[in-house]
Amino acid sequence: MRSDREMVYVQGRSGDEFGIAHRDVVDIDHPGNVAAMIGGVVTAYGVANIHTGVPKYCEGYQDDDGAGCVGVFLPAVIGGAVMVYGVAVWARSVISSTPTSTPPRASRVMVVPMASVDKKNEFYGASALVSF
Repeated sequence: MRSDREMVYVQGRSGDEFGIAHRDVVDIDHPGNVAAMIGGVVTAYGVANIHTGVPKYCEGYQDDDGAGCVGVFLPAVIGGAVMVYGVAVWARSVISSTPTSTPPRASRVMVVPMASVDKKNEFYGASALVSF
């Protein structure tokens, strides 16, 4: 949750907050690292999917009205969002456990997928906002 110069404050399963002395902390398994790893793997797959799928589904999409082309980009967008979320959660935990006298700011992640609505389906992408 937070840390000061002497204690690391954690939240128990009951929701209560309690302190542990820094000298007693051996290791911390920060949350978010698994989400970041899974998101990274899905993003890598998504990039490969874009590389191989764009010529097949996005060039000459008249037969399927562009739905296949949208599907080509989904793994990269979803994986990227999960990866950014995981990194934000992990970073907040690392910052919170670092000895300091001021609590960290809340982190936020917002990803908005974008696609064209016209029949040409020429524009795809995502808008992301990450703050720590």
